[in-house]
Amino acid sequence: MSAALALMLATALASSRSAPATESDLTTSTEVASISGPSKLEFFPVPMYTTVPTEGSTYGAMPVLFRVNGEGVVRMIGAPSISWNSAAGVNGTLRFYYYPSKVRAFSAIAAASTHVNRTLWITYSDLPIESGRSTLEVDGLVRRNIFYRFFGLGPDSLAADQSSYTRTTASLTARWGWNLPVHFNLGARGTIRGDRPEVNPIFGLPATQELFPTTPGLSGAGLAAAEISARFDTRTSSDYSANGFASEVRGSYDHGLSAFDHFWQASWQSRALVQETTFMQSAARLYWSRDFGGNDPIPFYYQPSLGGDNLLRGFPEDRFFDRGAWEAELEQRFRLLETHFFGVATEWRVDPFVAVGQVYDRFDDMFSRVRVSVGAGFRAWVKPNVLGRVDVAYAGEGLNAYVVLGYPY
Repeated sequence: MSAALALMLATALASSRSAPATESDLTTSTEVASISGPSKLEFFPVPMYTTVPTEGSTYGAMPVLFRVNGEGVVRMIGAPSISWNSAAGVNGTLRFYYYPSKVRAFSAIAAASTHVNRTLWITYSDLPIESGRSTLEVDGLVRRNIFYRFFGLGPDSLAADQSSYTRTTASLTARWGWNLPVHFNLGARGTIRGDRPEVNPIFGLPATQELFPTTPGLSGAGLAAAEISARFDTRTSSDYSANGFASEVRGSYDHGLSAFDHFWQASWQSRALVQETTFMQSAARLYWSRDFGGNDPIPFYYQPSLGGDNLLRGFPEDRFFDRGAWEAELEQRFRLLETHFFGVATEWRVDPFVAVGQVYDRFDDMFSRVRVSVGAGFRAWVKPNVLGRVDVAYAGEGLNAYVVLGYPY
């Protein structure tokens, strides 16, 4: 069981031992109502196990501590863990999640292993939906990770050319937005980021620096970016809504602090949810991203990519890189059964999906090497907003499985 599923299970157990969530927990109110009844702490020790193609097997344990309010809604999660992996060694992690209201959330994760890996990740979001309100999203990350893979640039990169490298990343990004009438939000984002790849191959793979020595960005790079974006979102509960449509257009100027001069980036993503029957829901997504301009080659990790648990499942994380990328996918979500242990509603789902996508350099080649991925998600949803999923997908290079929290869209 991965950390994601362990958290999901412990959340379900904590909720089941508390009073059931009321219908008001599913509304769009942005402030915390007065909490009836005393809050209480819940504690669950849970095992951890996961196997990922790029990481191998990881074993461990995670005691989880919750604070649950009088309505059975989790407001705080503390989840330290200790685990072991043959490449990273022993890893200790501290996780803290805080939900002061339905639209505000804070998280902090700190981790260190006996070999290479380090992480400090802090996020904060305040996303009211009423017109005239401001929104704020902040994300700060410092990470050194041994599990990165690189297969080459472009849509024709080969699975047989898999290479391994370590990368240290430090980034800080913040977006401030303003809600307009009719579900619109306009915002501006600022980002500063630096990356440094290192020669540190694992599992007998060749080093990226040796197999692809001319790839831009291998000597490190940094950028400062300014972005404007426009959002339209009718979903009342974000990804957990029954129906709704969301679309976002983003445009940024990325100024190189080292290794390159500058480039522009544009992206667009739209998502739709349609509740067809009481047990069946359709979900669809369209995604496109493209880098423009610049006098120097763009470091590969600043280029659009496909692969992983979100975009073009069926391939490992960042399987494809190029100056442009697009993806389209459809999920048909089926509720198999709903359980009500201790008054808590948990939906058990099987959600088959299909996706197509490609990275590309020239617009003329956007559809020259389209990849197809098919799979199914096995999911447990503890209402209103805790979902654990195991997505298994095939895209021509073997099966890939992803164990994470939350819907892909």
